[in-house]
Amino acid sequence: MLFFTCATKFHKVFIPFYVYFTKKTNPKARFEFLIDKKTQFLQKNEKILSYFQSQGINIKFRSIESLNYRPARDNSFRFLAQPETKSEFVFIGDVDILITENLLNYYINFFESNFNYVNLVRKDRERLSGLHCFKYDAHYPLVDEEKLCQTIEDDEKLLFSLLKSKGILIDMKEEKRLVDRVKELNNGKVVRRQHGIHISINRLPFFDQNVRADWGLTKQNLSVLAEIINHEDFQLFLESLNYSSTKFYHNLLLLYHFYKNLDQNKSQDILEPEINPSFEYLNHFFD
Repeated sequence: MLFFTCATKFHKVFIPFYVYFTKKTNPKARFEFLIDKKTQFLQKNEKILSYFQSQGINIKFRSIESLNYRPARDNSFRFLAQPETKSEFVFIGDVDILITENLLNYYINFFESNFNYVNLVRKDRERLSGLHCFKYDAHYPLVDEEKLCQTIEDDEKLLFSLLKSKGILIDMKEEKRLVDRVKELNNGKVVRRQHGIHISINRLPFFDQNVRADWGLTKQNLSVLAEIINHEDFQLFLESLNYSSTKFYHNLLLLYHFYKNLDQNKSQDILEPEINPSFEYLNHFFD
């Protein structure tokens, strides 16, 4: 599976962690990134990229400046550009998600049920989610992408319109079949799985999911994070990071120690916290 996304400005700091975590949980993963200031990025990250190469992880970087169009938002590039790395299946997501699941093991259930892509329409019926998994040959080449990116600002609305223009947008009947399959694989719930910990500056670590998404700090995700941090080659990975990425690692270290201080005997996933002045009340967020 190809993991294809865009990272510009400070978001490029997340790239080493995105690659490392994804490769640990998806051993056959391939990577392609759309970035700005490509030359500067390659120079600044020469050591970590050499480390990845020594591990047999080849990453393709493309400059957004070389593309023929300029959308209103940088995160729209990931939906507009066709990957140069050919793969049967492609996952487009957010670079600030630490992937903690094997995605092909999940999505193959949909592709074997004859879906060309897996994504759920938002409640307003005009948008898809920003996490998009699909069959390469069914999705590309795109149609009217340059025209649509000039008239649609929101990246998720743009994705919706791109699939509609291509003629592959799932109709209402197929959408119901897709939703039913999602329920089958998620204990009867209609969920948009983010497949990891979403360390976004636009989110809080904990929040009411009925109001706004948070980081997704389930005990399962944190246990995978702890396992990866304890991996035998993680120290070498850390030593290869530049200063900015090393500073970002401090956030993961906080999550690691937080996980280590949780009550491991709790049986439910996420519970309501009790009003308690001690640190121990945080255990009630996890199983």
